[in-house]
Amino acid sequence: MPTGHQLKAARALAGLEQRQVAAKAKIDASTLHRMEASGNKSIRGHAGNVESVIDVLRKAGVEITDDPHGVRLIPRGSKK
Repeated sequence: MPTGHQLKAARALAGLEQRQVAAKAKIDASTLHRMEASGNKSIRGHAGNVESVIDVLRKAGVEITDDPHGVRLIPRGSKK
């Protein structure tokens, strides 16, 4: 599971606000706020909600890496 800091960094890198990501992930903005508030700890919560957020960020061109602090832009044309 990613950390709250990773989600927040990925969202910022994508140039999206919490409410935008939450709407696209079909979750409440307060749920995303709680996810990000977990800081450097792994996110707790429904795996489906976390996966929905990760999918939105991936579609926006940002990938969360296995490094506990890592996020990166997905190269254009990548099939990830």
